Amino acid sequence: MKSTIILLFVIFIDSFAQTSDSSLVQFNWKGISNYQAKLLVPKNYIEKDDYYGEGIFTTLSYKDSSCIFLHFGGNMQIPIMDDNIDVEDSIKNKKGITRKGRLSNCQLFWREDNLEESLMNIGYYNVPKDKIKQFEKALDSFEPIEK
Repeated sequence: MKSTIILLFVIFIDSFAQTSDSSLVQFNWKGISNYQAKLLVPKNYIEKDDYYGEGIFTTLSYKDSSCIFLHFGGNMQIPIMDDNIDVEDSIKNKKGITRKGRLSNCQLFWREDNLEESLMNIGYYNVPKDKIKQFEKALDSFEPIEK
């Protein structure tokens, strides 16, 4: 009986470790007025908010030059990233359009999600191959909060 309990405990701990990613933290994006969002992002970022006439562009930058960006508003070219990128995948889904690829002539990757209904755009840029899964989890965890 005791060994069964220990075995179940070990299985629980192992499954918890596989599903949680302690390198991600919750980021609450304030956006503008009624348009906000939350997502899990890699730790140790520097946040920069740039407000312009029709919206906001937020960048979470990391020491290795990778970044996550969040955008809300109008008067912005879509896709936001179009210089020096190779588009390897473009998928239309119920939320909008997701594009992925690598930067031209290097081994860094990017992704951009244009969420048509909410006028929000999120993405990552300059991400090395060994961090793609972490940044994919971050974008996949994005939840708009309309107040």
